[in-house]
Amino acid sequence: MFKRKGIMIDCSRNAVRTPETVMRFADMMKKLGYNTLMLYTEDTYEIESEPYFGYLRGRYTKEELKRIDDYCDSLGIELIPCIQTLAHLNATMSWGRFQRVRDTGDILMVGLDETYELIDKMLKTVSENFKSRTVHIGMDEAFMLGRGRYLNENGYHDRAEIMREHLKRVAEIADKYGLKPIMWGDMFNPEIESGKKREDYLPANVTPVYWDYYSLDKAHYDKKMADYKAFAPDFWFAGGFWSWAGFAPHNYYAIGATKAAVESAKEYGTKNLFFTVWGDNGAETPLFSILPAMYYTSRLLDGETDDDKIRAGFYDLTGIAFDDFMLLDLPDTNFAGENIIDPEKYMLYNDPFMGKFDTTAVPGRSAVYASMAERLGKLSDNPDFGYMFSTLSALCSVLELKYDLGVRTKEAYTAGKDLKELAGVYGEVIRRLRDFYEKLRAQWHRENKTFGFEVQTARIGGLIQRLTDCQNDMLMNRAYSSSSLSALETELLDPFCREGAPVSDVCFNSYSATFSAVL
Repeated sequence: MFKRKGIMIDCSRNAVRTPETVMRFADMMKKLGYNTLMLYTEDTYEIESEPYFGYLRGRYTKEELKRIDDYCDSLGIELIPCIQTLAHLNATMSWGRFQRVRDTGDILMVGLDETYELIDKMLKTVSENFKSRTVHIGMDEAFMLGRGRYLNENGYHDRAEIMREHLKRVAEIADKYGLKPIMWGDMFNPEIESGKKREDYLPANVTPVYWDYYSLDKAHYDKKMADYKAFAPDFWFAGGFWSWAGFAPHNYYAIGATKAAVESAKEYGTKNLFFTVWGDNGAETPLFSILPAMYYTSRLLDGETDDDKIRAGFYDLTGIAFDDFMLLDLPDTNFAGENIIDPEKYMLYNDPFMGKFDTTAVPGRSAVYASMAERLGKLSDNPDFGYMFSTLSALCSVLELKYDLGVRTKEAYTAGKDLKELAGVYGEVIRRLRDFYEKLRAQWHRENKTFGFEVQTARIGGLIQRLTDCQNDMLMNRAYSSSSLSALETELLDPFCREGAPVSDVCFNSYSATFSAVL
């Protein structure tokens, strides 16, 4: 029924998976009947004569890519390069070497010869290192295209017009290397939804990809599939395995969204499907934590729809029962799995004196985290996957005390209580944080290259130091530390400006905007 059944691994948002991890993942894909693997590399691959491209990012060498490609080929899995040829190049743009090819933000300057010289190097590189003649050229979410330097030098042009100009030149370069591009379709969504003709927007050798991870409603996918099929009958579909909203996966939601999307894809005759494993804002979620969604989807693609039959074979694959493996979702589950929330991340980094997210704290949740820590810890002995349960158990142990620490601190301060007793809780949180950090560090180095973990070191190390400062201020008398403690006198507002909103968990996956109001 399906020509390609694939998975895309993000190797650009801090975490670059080691070749050994990718090959291990490919082994699992083979067992589950997937035949296509994509490596999403914005700048994390080596380009000759461009030493700053992927510099200090753990980029793959040519030898590493060829080794991964050969291994996947031996399994009958097509390895497809996924790069960016327009936007999402923020790491690249941080180097002065590439400022001359920049429009604005993370977007390349369209129409500039030097831009296409760089893209030529990109496509030449992937053509040499991958057997597949398919290449994903990205081009998504370039919302500010033509609004920076391009606007200053060329005046206002319609964004779709600029896209067409750029895409034509990129497609010509791809054709020179015998490559057939696919691209994210979202920049043309208004045209696709309004029934425009493909030939007016896409070169003949370019195929759009409809990506959508956000709905549990089949009717939603039906409408989009119909629009894309009318625009380009050979379009691809990309779903998501929800690995990008904190330290824990969202398998429950991923399975629900996938069931609706796959059912729709079958009806509309979509032949090429793949599912993304993104790592937004730090790539904290371990790669293999999405195995339940990955396994469940493989059975759906094979035509199985009975939940009991689907779950039955999971133990033979992992040595852990399906429902037990799904416990990895616990830190972010609102006990229904119908929404995406990530309190384990924003309440971890929520400053206990500033209290930016204290108004979202659900009463009684601390005790729930204690139970989660115990349940997850019981599965930490599995030799292949126990490390993930161990890490999340340690995180839940932190949250048992940290989740509402700011609420309790403000209440004690407002009531005029001696804060020294609560300061002891801060010390225990710090101790548990150090344990969590060590487990997270071991987990990272089990799956990824070392590059990128310095971000987690800075974040958690900064949190430990901040808690230490708060603890010291609480141990001093009020007169001496009044300047620091004055933050506890601030009237707290809802961080999302929702007047009268009920207390509830939310989805907010930004470390910097959680930790401080000024970062």
